[in-house]
Amino acid sequence: MFSRLFSLPSDSSCTKVEIDDPDRLFSRLPEGCISHILSYTTPRDACRSSTLSHTFKFASESDTVWEKFLPSDCSEILSKSVNPVEFSSKKELYFRLCDPILINGGKMRGLIELSRGVTKSLGLKSNLLSLDNVPSVTFFQSNRPPGYNDYDRIPAVHSLYTGPNHLQFNPKVSKLFTRKTSDTIATTMSDSLPVSSFSIEKTTGKKCFMLSARELSIVWGDTPSYWNWMNHPQSRFAEVAVLNMVCWLEIHGLIDSCMLSPKTRYSAYFVMGYDVGSYGLESPPAEVSVRLGELSKHFAFLQSEENRRNRDQPLNMLNHHPEAGNATRVPLPRSDGWSEIELGDCYNDEGDEGVVKMSLLEVAGRHWKAGIIIEGIEIRPKV
Repeated sequence: MFSRLFSLPSDSSCTKVEIDDPDRLFSRLPEGCISHILSYTTPRDACRSSTLSHTFKFASESDTVWEKFLPSDCSEILSKSVNPVEFSSKKELYFRLCDPILINGGKMRGLIELSRGVTKSLGLKSNLLSLDNVPSVTFFQSNRPPGYNDYDRIPAVHSLYTGPNHLQFNPKVSKLFTRKTSDTIATTMSDSLPVSSFSIEKTTGKKCFMLSARELSIVWGDTPSYWNWMNHPQSRFAEVAVLNMVCWLEIHGLIDSCMLSPKTRYSAYFVMGYDVGSYGLESPPAEVSVRLGELSKHFAFLQSEENRRNRDQPLNMLNHHPEAGNATRVPLPRSDGWSEIELGDCYNDEGDEGVVKMSLLEVAGRHWKAGIIIEGIEIRPKV
């Protein structure tokens, strides 16, 4: 049970006294003191301790205990929630956050990089940037604030070209920042749609995030002949990406390590489903990776053998691809009706290591593939 041995002073020696009754042990301690002690345990231990005695029950349910288990930036996260999160105690809030809540993207950051040596001002008309007489322009999405010199240059899914000298993107530009270099201008944008979800891992209280398909960088993602964006009854987000047909499948996601729980090993998962008539997914394997400092790279099949058999699809000769034998990862079912592929893992130390980069690429086969439905990329503690 809760047996403890204590050494008590006597005239000549220490006498060992065994105390089996927690009420006797803690009866003289204030409830706040017990709560403070329990706050240094874990959520699981706090719940278990509530069964020991009435003293523990009241102490283990106090806000002092459960506020310590919640993320330190919980108030900031709740302020981004699409719907108000109602709760009467910190314990109730903790278990409410074990189920995902939708949060707004807040600030999405990007770069507009002009050809080196060209200095032009940007004329702002609605969400259309005028780049007259500029020979070329590329839009990049980044989760880092303006001022960093090492932006992660991955094409943003929101961007599309509307003409040789114009670039239009979905989010509205709220502020422009000029960089020291004349060939780069950084923009900070906000998007009205919820682009991610937040939850906590029940046993540890560690933070979990899922980036929606809209927050990912999908090559050709804004080309309707290749990808469709639509509602899905099983999705927690407003839109999912449905693959019409591509021969070059390349998807990237970014999240700043400061958003994650420190001193925690995380795994990233590509969350997906299948459309009717999907094909070309059984092989060759896709290259999946996660990088935060060190690179975690693997190979994974986009379709499990069971799904292939259920769809009565013939074995593709591309299974003889050299990396097919190294692919040990396949889509696994989730409790929410989707499937997931583990991309890799990383260790988040103090949260100041930079950006976690997550990728899925299938570009080796160069064959047509279709029918993937992208819900997003989830990053959660590896337990």
